[in-house]
Amino acid sequence: MPSEYIALPSLILTTALCSGWYLLLFPDPNASKGSGDGLSYADLRFRGLGIRLTEAGYRRILFILCAALVFFSLMKTLREREAAFALAGALAAFYIHRLLQPREHVFGSVRSIFAMALDMLAASRRKKFDRGLYTCCVVLRNLAIVQKSAPLSADQILERIARCASKELQPLFWSMLSMYRTGKADQAFKTFAASVGTPAGRAAAGIFAKLDSINPAELLEQTTALIDAMREARVTAGHIRAQRSGVITMALATATIMTAMLDFLVVVVYMDLMQMLVTTW
Repeated sequence: MPSEYIALPSLILTTALCSGWYLLLFPDPNASKGSGDGLSYADLRFRGLGIRLTEAGYRRILFILCAALVFFSLMKTLREREAAFALAGALAAFYIHRLLQPREHVFGSVRSIFAMALDMLAASRRKKFDRGLYTCCVVLRNLAIVQKSAPLSADQILERIARCASKELQPLFWSMLSMYRTGKADQAFKTFAASVGTPAGRAAAGIFAKLDSINPAELLEQTTALIDAMREARVTAGHIRAQRSGVITMALATATIMTAMLDFLVVVVYMDLMQMLVTTW
């Protein structure tokens, strides 16, 4: 029996053991942990995007993907009698399992592929969240002005804001209010900030968390500052879009002019060439 056939079963067995060792026996030490109510980073992001999936379900899908990759690489090895397929499948499964972990950062402060993919999915949704949150902040500022002499409780303020919120934000507000009324105030505001997923959402959640501890004047000041910051961010984004449109328009115009000049030069050279040929003949 050839030596490579003798080594083949041992390589396949070693590959399977290493894959199981990495995928099953050693959970990710950097995986996001629950926050007291079973809401991890992945759970909060899924909830904010309206995706009916949990971190546990995502991990099962990821494991099935990696296991299928290892399985097919082993089948390829058995058919082709080439151990490289099994080793490549094990390495691919290991790196896919590590890089697609449901956490926010990998290798320290580098954002993970999981977080970047959810950010891409949430891009348009975040714009709607910020627009709706701007209206909620205006309502909060008006309440701080109107109720200056008789301040409302945080429960009353949040309920009034929830009734005025957009259809995208209303589920988040009612969920936050429900957790707040059951004694889970910290979890309520953290969940809201993570579900919105924008700097304005985190700032608004910080203001909501202090509604019972600050006076109306301070509330008015902080809310006005947040509204101004959101307005400036929208203006800045509009300027950036206008600049990008201007650059694209300029590039297209330059390309059109260059094409016209090139066509003119080609015609001139062609006419000179034809005249030279006629003169020569």
